[in-house]
Amino acid sequence: MKKYILLLGLVLALFIVGCSANQPNVPTQQPAPSTEPAVMPEPVPVPEEIVDSGSMVAGQVQMLGKQGFDLDQVTIKVGDSVVFMNSDPSNLNNNKDAMLVISTEKGKNLVTQKVSFQDSFEYAFAEPGTYDVLSVTSGIMMNVVVK
Repeated sequence: MKKYILLLGLVLALFIVGCSANQPNVPTQQPAPSTEPAVMPEPVPVPEEIVDSGSMVAGQVQMLGKQGFDLDQVTIKVGDSVVFMNSDPSNLNNNKDAMLVISTEKGKNLVTQKVSFQDSFEYAFAEPGTYDVLSVTSGIMMNVVVK
């Protein structure tokens, strides 16, 4: 009987050693690298100089769709231009146009302009005053102060 227990123990030990032996390294198949270049979104330009919260001196204003504009007010000199850039982050896949209206404080519309996604519109302010800029798309307004 002792022989059978010893034999059974030996067989069990061989079985355990055989099952725990290292398996040969089988290389896993890696996916082939993509041959298409990665598509990176175009960088959005940053305003030149921020004076205080929501104001800047001449330069560029980002139109951000439902969020309105990146600035509440821009202060420029007579004859300077402001560039309005359609940078609506919700437009990344649907390329919607934005509608922009620039008017005087008294409500006289000076210009109505459609601005395509990732495109810009530049307007030169020839006279001093405060001008309202409305994003018809979002219903949000900002001001341009011309000194």
